[in-house]
Amino acid sequence: MDVQELITRFPEIPEVLHEKPVLKRYAEVLGDLLRTAWKPSACSADQQTAENVVYMKLIAPMGILAYGLSTTEKTVNQLEALLEAYRPDPEKFLAELIPPDVAQAPGGCQGEEGRGTGVATSSDSGPPRRN
Repeated sequence: MDVQELITRFPEIPEVLHEKPVLKRYAEVLGDLLRTAWKPSACSADQQTAENVVYMKLIAPMGILAYGLSTTEKTVNQLEALLEAYRPDPEKFLAELIPPDVAQAPGGCQGEEGRGTGVATSSDSGPPRRN
């Protein structure tokens, strides 16, 4: 994933981050995982899916900056910390990011199609999925 795909999929990422080198690394390193992220809807309040957890932990901190509830420096530091946690052991990072009970939880509102477990593979593709 490149930065352009990331900001297209998640327009809530504030412009102040668009040119930051950390956002480029974030998209490149975590791209497969970020492609699975899905913003929780009101229907997810009681039962989150793995996709919701990925969104809340990897995208939501940037949304907090957009609302003015954080600083650019703090958000950049959070993104760098996530990258540092991922580098040594991606499998451990994923296991700690998505608790086992969440990864297996069915999600969505009644009538919504299932979205899988949230574990990305390099063949995952398709249009951005937004709630």
